Amino acid sequence: MGIHQFFKIRYGGDAKDPKIIKHLGDKLPKLDSLSGLAIAIDAYPIIHAAVRGMPQVDTLTHGEQEKITSHINVIFFNAVMFHKLGIKQLWVFDGGPPTIKICELKKRKDAREKAKKEAASCKDAERVKKLEKRSYELESYIIDDVKKLLTLMGVEWATAPEEAEAYCAYLNKKGRYDYVLSPDSDALVFGAKNLIRPYKEDKKKVFYVYARKTILKKLKLDAVQFIEMSVCMGCDFADKVPGIGPATVIKKAAAGTIHFNQSQKDAIEYYKTALKQDGYKKVKIISKGINEPKLRKFFKHNGFTLSRLEIHIDFLKE
Repeated sequence: MGIHQFFKIRYGGDAKDPKIIKHLGDKLPKLDSLSGLAIAIDAYPIIHAAVRGMPQVDTLTHGEQEKITSHINVIFFNAVMFHKLGIKQLWVFDGGPPTIKICELKKRKDAREKAKKEAASCKDAERVKKLEKRSYELESYIIDDVKKLLTLMGVEWATAPEEAEAYCAYLNKKGRYDYVLSPDSDALVFGAKNLIRPYKEDKKKVFYVYARKTILKKLKLDAVQFIEMSVCMGCDFADKVPGIGPATVIKKAAAGTIHFNQSQKDAIEYYKTALKQDGYKKVKIISKGINEPKLRKFFKHNGFTLSRLEIHIDFLKE
């Protein structure tokens, strides 16, 4: 989820012409401007979007002859694109959730159950489709598929100790990777220097780069105030502070007048200390060369037409 309404937070202007964090990003004219650079990629949101973006939920069930394959298609073509552009890529997966996230995970589970129950009694076909998507939880085989796919492609990946965004931020802050790619803002709050965020404009995907240093300067906040502002808006680890929204949160954070409850204080501490964990130094990065025969077999097993993929597989060998 990231920080609620993070990119809508107002740092200047007025109600008619607000200056918001979203405007602080620089649009990349072309993605190939990142050629030769290294990007740590938050894998889960891309996988989640690939599955939830399907037109209907019928294929979100699988049996002996049927299962979801949209995630394989999306990850393959994204990874090939980065490879063609000469971008060093590392796909990062979430590890075990931190204890502080348990309440949020329960809320998500409850929301899925609620949607499932409503779908069972709903008579509106279009509404049912939406509810069934909302009630669906990614199955473990989907993540396993993606890890296997990347391994066979020869694309590097790793499992973070806890949150993928935190490990991506760690790699970026240490200078091992130039950017973090994620639709969520959490990486910036954890301490990432540079975030690449995808958007859709005129039905086309575009990318904006956000520099943490620039955001803090424009917001006139120090690192701790920045974390407090973010937690105040609501995050994966605590509910938002009532009565404060995107138009007023910066002023409140700068003045130090926000009253946090214990769970919010815990979230602030987690953001401040997450990158200091010893576990980051022990993360194993899976790095193997392309295994073309097994990659072809993997695609065939999952129902793909190999002729459509041949030219892209060849690119991976270059």
